[in-house]
Amino acid sequence: MPDLEPYLQNEELDAFSASGSANTAISLRSAPVGRAGQLMLVLVSYSSAVSVNVDVTLDSHLGANFDARIRRITLSNQSDAFWLPDKDIRLARKDQILIEAPAGGASITAHIAVYIDPGRSRFAGLEALIEPILRRAR
Repeated sequence: MPDLEPYLQNEELDAFSASGSANTAISLRSAPVGRAGQLMLVLVSYSSAVSVNVDVTLDSHLGANFDARIRRITLSNQSDAFWLPDKDIRLARKDQILIEAPAGGASITAHIAVYIDPGRSRFAGLEALIEPILRRAR
């Protein structure tokens, strides 16, 4: 299992979370990060073992026609799950992540969180790649 500690302790990440009441579905919409960013981590926790599907959707600033479910996190008789994207999920500066967790039943509560790195953009590291070329050209 990957070590989540670096993500949870990284003060440069934007974190958004929500908690629900007993037997209540919850949804969480991240705030727009204000600049290009990258989805880093989604956490889901129920107060007891459940069998549910939690949907993670890219809520595009271009409108509903461009929204896309990017992951379905399946809990099967589990109380906790997480998703570390194995591919880069880039966010435009006005995009949001929507997480929808269904009710767990009886007295079960749900908690969800999303971590976004607002400093990562498509061109992160580009300067380091082209610097040697620029030095030679000078």
